[in-house]
Amino acid sequence: MSWFSSSDQPDSQPDPESELRSLELFTPTGADRAMALSVLRRFTEATADGRTEEAQAVLDAVEPEAPTGPTMPQVLGASVGLLDTWFSDRRYRSALSSVRAAARRRPVRACASDLLAAVRKGGGYASIDDLSIRHGGLAMFEAAATLVSASVAAIAKGQRTSVPLAGRELLIADTDYTGAKLAPQGRGIGYSGFTPADDRMVEAFGAWLSEQDDITGPDPDQEKELLQSILALTRVAGIDLHNPNDMEAVLGFVDDLDADDQTPAGATTAFLLTLDDYVHFQWERARSPEAWERADEAVEAELGASDEDADQVVDDAISATRQVDPAIRRTTLMGTLAVTAVRDILGWVGKSRPVTATGNLRLADIEPVAAMLGIRAEGVRSTTGLEEPYDDTMDMESPIPDPPVYYARTLREVPVLHAWWTAVCASEILETTARTVRPGPQAQAWLAEGGPSLETLEDFAGFVVALVLSLDTDSDAADVRGLATRIALRAAGRTLVAATDGLMMPEVPDEENWDVPILLQRLAWLRNLGLLETDPSGEFRALEGTRAAVADGALRVLQNTEPDWDEGLEEGWDEGLDD
Repeated sequence: MSWFSSSDQPDSQPDPESELRSLELFTPTGADRAMALSVLRRFTEATADGRTEEAQAVLDAVEPEAPTGPTMPQVLGASVGLLDTWFSDRRYRSALSSVRAAARRRPVRACASDLLAAVRKGGGYASIDDLSIRHGGLAMFEAAATLVSASVAAIAKGQRTSVPLAGRELLIADTDYTGAKLAPQGRGIGYSGFTPADDRMVEAFGAWLSEQDDITGPDPDQEKELLQSILALTRVAGIDLHNPNDMEAVLGFVDDLDADDQTPAGATTAFLLTLDDYVHFQWERARSPEAWERADEAVEAELGASDEDADQVVDDAISATRQVDPAIRRTTLMGTLAVTAVRDILGWVGKSRPVTATGNLRLADIEPVAAMLGIRAEGVRSTTGLEEPYDDTMDMESPIPDPPVYYARTLREVPVLHAWWTAVCASEILETTARTVRPGPQAQAWLAEGGPSLETLEDFAGFVVALVLSLDTDSDAADVRGLATRIALRAAGRTLVAATDGLMMPEVPDEENWDVPILLQRLAWLRNLGLLETDPSGEFRALEGTRAAVADGALRVLQNTEPDWDEGLEEGWDEGLDD
């Protein structure tokens, strides 16, 4: 074999340079060791599962010399080092006593028998040169791998566990070695051990993504970059992303990343979604797709568990808002404009007031009632000549500013007033008849000296929040309804983050953020009603005492949205194109 020089012959004098070279050849470190262990683990699992052709193919794929590894000497050195370690460990002594030199090929079996005798005496590594010369380098390489496989199987039997589980514990890379690190978006991942096969696979994955109607990532290039990160990170841990039987190990590795405080927020979710696309890609192109089908089931199960974990995080965050002292919650809500205006409207209505046939405020009444909420508005029959010029210099990171005066032909054209009026009537504080509005069944509770109960206060405030966030989602026009629902969902997400601790909005591409000023405008409206405030950094946050009510309102929007809301948006666009 090419890794033996003439000075390795038994009669030769010791050559320090040759000994140093031999040590380098047979002692893989870092990524080389991780890849050598990956070969041994794949070989061991295939052998244990009776997949003899696959097991032999794993060994046949290893070259005597390779620029990126692993090489035959590296796998051989790692194998014999493991054998020496295991056979000298008292924990495994009983289990390993049953190991035998079994191999299909006679030269390999003979070499394995001699190597087994050497490692039982603790001299496996010292025997590499002699046994390689006596039996040949290839036989020595396969014999060492065969004994590793037999040893892992024996230890697994002794521990009453499976070979894959035992292999993942015994054939693992150095825990203090990091050959690749997560890096900021758009930068290199700090790993240079990709093979030509890796490059071909990643490029094929990118091409496949480009042909799909729907992918989990923002675009194929970003998913390719994520896949490269997964490939590098799992490889240095001794896991082979090319092998569908390693998917459970890949998912375990992702779980470990999730538990690491140094892992960027959202990285593990992005990895799982990329893996979901990846296994579908491999499944479609595999000659024998059964293994990739099992891998897909494993990823889908992990995504389901991830969703459940995410739901639990949200539930915990919302539950925490209800742990605030009830006295603080009550006092805070009683001081919000959304609540103080209730007494004002009851005083204004008196015994009754005339309203429109639809139960809304008449044009003449819009101005005084809007003023109760700090809104300047006038009811008009025509807005001709009153329109505000469109501001095309609007800051995309700031709320759309309200007009100095709302000139409204209907109550709907003063959005916050319409939402609040709807909440007051729906909460039975007021009730409307064919032509009048009068105090409703709940009016007395709101007029009582102590005011309504905390439950009533929070229910009303949450209702106001939900209505402000979900403007126009009841539109008869499909395109308006679809667009309004998208905005309502995104605004509700931001509002929920503002009301809780520990939740974050998912990142989306810049081109998807065209509606940010609209979302911020809705949060600004809630601030004007006293339900939110702006912290020193400029971010919207709920007050301590309004957190529960605000979170409840945002959750109502998120939970009550129809699953197929986006079909209305697509339907509306189609109708517009047809017209």
